[in-house]
Amino acid sequence: IKRGGTGSIDIVDGTLRRCLGVCDSHSGGAWADRNALITGILDLAALGGNGLDPLAFDAAMTGNGSGYPESVIMRTRLVDQGIRQDFIKSELASKPVITQDLDTVDFTMHTRIDMGNSDYKTDTVSGVVDIVQTFHDPKLGTAADFDSGRDADPFGMKVTAGQYTFTANTTETAWRDYNGQLNTADCVDPAKRQAINDAMRPIIGTDWCQQTTIASDTGGRYHYRQGKGVDPTKVDWKAFRDPLQNPFSANKTSYTPP
Repeated sequence: IKRGGTGSIDIVDGTLRRCLGVCDSHSGGAWADRNALITGILDLAALGGNGLDPLAFDAAMTGNGSGYPESVIMRTRLVDQGIRQDFIKSELASKPVITQDLDTVDFTMHTRIDMGNSDYKTDTVSGVVDIVQTFHDPKLGTAADFDSGRDADPFGMKVTAGQYTFTANTTETAWRDYNGQLNTADCVDPAKRQAINDAMRPIIGTDWCQQTTIASDTGGRYHYRQGKGVDPTKVDWKAFRDPLQNPFSANKTSYTPP
């Protein structure tokens, strides 16, 4: 979940409005620089805000993972060759339902994970999981097919989906400039931060941009009943990116199709 960003819908003081990267919001991540519009200068880097490098390993800039699942309803659908996936969270307090269908030459597979039977403070309730896999090879017949409703018990299938909780952060790290401003474009961007620190250090005797800890109103940590936890703001999202499929890399201000 990512709160805010270019072209997103933000809730500000109870008012729903569409932001194009320049309006104030309670979003995680860097804001766009209003001055780039006020001065009439088309500075895409400044206007980009947290959309400039959306997969950067810096939650203070991107806002990735900064949302509260208990404050969001959403639906995401993916349809591509051989795959259909549907993620739907229709209630604020409830966990999502995830459905995926694979259709290949060799087999078809339907998976549905319904975790909507518990809230984000409960890790003792398992979701309802349905898995049906069918192979097309006539040599296999039906021997290799699997239906969780029919075959789960002999295989000792144990469902842990949905057995997790979410705890909101009380503090978070941020970048504060010498004037006390938080998460400005100059401080959030690593290259700009290094440049301004190098330039100002001889003058003011310290770094212009310094990391600090502030009270948090974004993000949190998921904890799984099996004992593991994850903080989505600490995930390297670029590890999931295929550059061959995503030629428009970060920090570019224009794009020429191949």
